[in-house]
Amino acid sequence: MASSPQNIKALFEPANKAHAIIEAVFFCEFHQPFERSVIDRLLTLEHDETVKADLPGFKRVEGGGIAFSAKDSAFAIQRTVDMEPVGVLLEHFQPNGTADWVVRVMPKVVSIHCLDYTTWSDVWERVQKYFNVVFQKITPSQTKVVGLGLKYIDHFKFNGQPEEYDPKLLFSPSSEFLHGKALTSSGYRWHCHSGWFETIDNAEPDRECLNQVNIDATGTSGGHLTKIEHSMVIQGFEADTEYLMVQSEVSDTALAKAMNYLHDSNKNVLRNLLTPEMIKRINL
Repeated sequence: MASSPQNIKALFEPANKAHAIIEAVFFCEFHQPFERSVIDRLLTLEHDETVKADLPGFKRVEGGGIAFSAKDSAFAIQRTVDMEPVGVLLEHFQPNGTADWVVRVMPKVVSIHCLDYTTWSDVWERVQKYFNVVFQKITPSQTKVVGLGLKYIDHFKFNGQPEEYDPKLLFSPSSEFLHGKALTSSGYRWHCHSGWFETIDNAEPDRECLNQVNIDATGTSGGHLTKIEHSMVIQGFEADTEYLMVQSEVSDTALAKAMNYLHDSNKNVLRNLLTPEMIKRINL
């Protein structure tokens, strides 16, 4: 027999005491790779003492390899492409050496990974600072921002016995984001992946948000784990990085407004997915 909802604390545990977030990823997508002049400016961050004080880890991201061409219906090596820098990786570390903040600049994406989530206000303050560090090196650039995104990864561990497992202690049976078999399949291995586009109120006509929610419930050597990965991308942009950081009349940036919207969207999805008990437990 499944345990009652009041036992949810003993059965399903969020990854952290006040929330279940193990990683939050903030990212900007660009319509074409950065020019070499931008990469060269990014490489100077390795010797920037102000940046190193907060992000001491620095690595070059290199690209290259072998180029192929089709000849006589067979692939033949045409030439070897020299490895060259195409991006950078900056990291902040915990005392045990584990990275808890990662700033990654790839040819068409800038992403900031928070692996030690606390509160939205504290995390966003730091994310905005890191975006500023990168954007100052990207600007000026010919490439434009075409998408702004945020991804949350939440983990919930099941601590009960196999016969006690009941996904309805974690998920609301009435959620619109779960298919009909998600909560009734036998055992504790199941998944539910879905996606949709959402109109953004008061936004420009071509701007919409792509949502992807992937739920995976699996058994591991450490027990049963349920992962919720919610990725959101606002599409329809064609802006430079200067536009994203310019203060508006209400002292807010276009980037901050977009990320706040995505943060609220994630909370709304989780409120629809989870039981009232778990919603209260993780402070939603």
